[in-house]
Amino acid sequence: MVEYYYDPTTGRFISINDTKYLDFEVVFGFGGVIDIVNGGYKDWEYYFIGFNRRGRFVREFHDEFFDNSRTIEVYNSYDPYILSQTVKYYLNNGIESIKCCDLELDCLQFFKDVKYISLCQGCVNFEEFNKLTQLNGISLSASSLKYIDKKILERISYLQIWYDKKLNIKFEEFKSLKHLKIHYYPYEDLKIDNELISLEIHYSAKITELQHINTNKLKKLKLDYLKNLQRVEVYSSSIISFCIKDCKKIIGLEKVLSKLPNLEDLTLISESSDRYLLLQSVAFINNLCKLEKFSTNYRIYDGDLRPLLKLTDVNITEFYRNYNVKDKYLPHKYVLIEENGCLSRVELGSLPRQNEDARIVWMD
Repeated sequence: MVEYYYDPTTGRFISINDTKYLDFEVVFGFGGVIDIVNGGYKDWEYYFIGFNRRGRFVREFHDEFFDNSRTIEVYNSYDPYILSQTVKYYLNNGIESIKCCDLELDCLQFFKDVKYISLCQGCVNFEEFNKLTQLNGISLSASSLKYIDKKILERISYLQIWYDKKLNIKFEEFKSLKHLKIHYYPYEDLKIDNELISLEIHYSAKITELQHINTNKLKKLKLDYLKNLQRVEVYSSSIISFCIKDCKKIIGLEKVLSKLPNLEDLTLISESSDRYLLLQSVAFINNLCKLEKFSTNYRIYDGDLRPLLKLTDVNITEFYRNYNVKDKYLPHKYVLIEENGCLSRVELGSLPRQNEDARIVWMD
């Protein structure tokens, strides 16, 4: 056991006698991947781990959906010692969110002021769950909704739902809902009247069209692996971020995008397709006066990249012979550099020679 603990909130080491961490040693680590959406190396899971003296640990990470909140995993709570150490870490480290990995939810009596909670499929004993008065966000399977007090559903702002059953969920009953993330939606058409701020739809082979979504206040829209989606009718002056990933049947994509006048961040990515996807042209970007960032691995058929020169950050990960602008001369906020056999993502402006730096890995 070391004699000092690292405190990530202050960036300093604290004496072993400091009661803030009780019997925890706090260390940290991260995993990394090449992230084509953000044009480089990304810390995809940055987390802190508190080890106690018996070698058990409490894992902490940041949950992006729940406003990037500090989150810990709660598991094996039937063991009094593990539960007590988890509760200590929760109370002493400003944790707002928990990921409950146990089916029994009785342990929630010790997390009464939690703001966000993620539940696994098949949870039972929702009595303690329905006593959570500060709850503002839930991630759960659709089959668990029937056990949750209606007052909680009316109060929460964040909902992530996994359709493990074919249920007709009426989202209008979630009166305060602002952020919605849906997985495996089992119907052809999705109707949402809520005034959402963000909407994400992941992994559905059923959805063929998006026409009945209230976009009056929608700022962020993400469509991920909707393999039969063909029609997207989104006419909104509020959307500033739009990500389309592995949706290869959308008809008239350029026309759809040109009707989003305040769009600032656009991502068009295909990771699972066995063939490249085509954009006839990026000329539609001339209609998007506020667009700043564009990321894609689609093939741009006419090869004219000049409309991208007015942007501030462009990430194209697949280049073809007919492209008329080299990656080096496109605007970049971040670039990949290779040093000692390792890749890292840095701000282009931080490099003394900027785009003339020989360490930069260009995509063409």
